[in-house]
Amino acid sequence: MFKKIITRIVIWSLSTATLDNENKAKITGALLENLNAIPIRDIIKFDATGKLMINGNYVDFDIAEKLRAGSFAMQNNAANKLVDDQMTFEALKLCAHKGESTDMIVFAKAALWIIQERKKLFTTLGGE
Repeated sequence: MFKKIITRIVIWSLSTATLDNENKAKITGALLENLNAIPIRDIIKFDATGKLMINGNYVDFDIAEKLRAGSFAMQNNAANKLVDDQMTFEALKLCAHKGESTDMIVFAKAALWIIQERKKLFTTLGGE
């Protein structure tokens, strides 16, 4: 009974305009953390000696080689580059020309961040 009441209060709080965005973000973050929807550690990580770890487990040579080859292929894929360039253009256009609200500008910046992270991870896994 008590859990149902709290659940309804949280849902109501997130859906009302009286709760500011900072508090909505705090509630959403706490919910995601408690549901284990957010990993507590990096998915792709290198230890102190440079060995690749995925989800906290060391990767054997065969899997590492497949990841390297796939990442290298993605870096050199013409369609992938074209899509990244188009997404970058659309994000910049949204930010500079159509950014009528803070949310739109933040969304555009997030899109640019995602593109940068993808490129960085492909470079890390596949080499230059």
